[in-house]
Amino acid sequence: MFLPFLLKHIPESIVFLLLKDREQEAKQILQKLAPDEDLSNVKLEKPVLPKSGSPVVHLFKEKRSFSTLMFWTSCFCAFVLIYALNTWLPTLMMQVGNDLSSSLLFTAVLQLGAIVGTLIFGRVVDKVGFKKVMVPLFFTGAVALSFVGMTTNAVIVFALLAIIGASSLGVQNLSNAFVSQYYPSTMRSTALGSTIAFGRIGGIVAPTFVGILLTMNLQPQFNFMALGIAALIGGTAMIFVQEQYAAYTKDTSNQSVEKSA
Repeated sequence: MFLPFLLKHIPESIVFLLLKDREQEAKQILQKLAPDEDLSNVKLEKPVLPKSGSPVVHLFKEKRSFSTLMFWTSCFCAFVLIYALNTWLPTLMMQVGNDLSSSLLFTAVLQLGAIVGTLIFGRVVDKVGFKKVMVPLFFTGAVALSFVGMTTNAVIVFALLAIIGASSLGVQNLSNAFVSQYYPSTMRSTALGSTIAFGRIGGIVAPTFVGILLTMNLQPQFNFMALGIAALIGGTAMIFVQEQYAAYTKDTSNQSVEKSA
């Protein structure tokens, strides 16, 4: 339904246009981004495609190996949270003492928190950067998970679940954008695809993990705390992503060198 609107209003990437020798269209997009700049005499170079070889191998080159593993770990943890909560949240909330109808409403609040969180924190990311938003979100989600099983006060539970939604699915939405910008444009699809693929393993493991927890007859708050561990690991992994090797950092450094020359 939204496809015609998207095709009209979302431009092609600059790299794609240059690879297709559509330099003038690329300049028109850049002009919108920097209306005060005169691009009439600027020559845009055609990007160099990577050499042949396994695309995934390129994610571990140019000192990006560790960051690639950290992205995969973070995505794994985010999917653990997403699938565990989407599958088991009503049951977990009923264990705390809520009725079925309220528990289903809590699931809706979780999704609403994810949507609102993505919209709000996506704007913040543009100003302060991905890690400064995503790391605190992960850790805040861990704290919220630790407390959500300790109360039946509807207002408090709604607030905590909204935070958890923003700290799980909302964080994953931001992570997709982070991964796509971290790697050069020629390997973005491979980077994003492999990261999500690894994350899906967490999505497979999560429902079974929570099911095992429920068979152990633990106190309800301990089940939520166990999920909070995934948020802690995800936030820690995001801390260790090395931005100095990101494509956008290298592009900025190259531009600085060119200006100095």
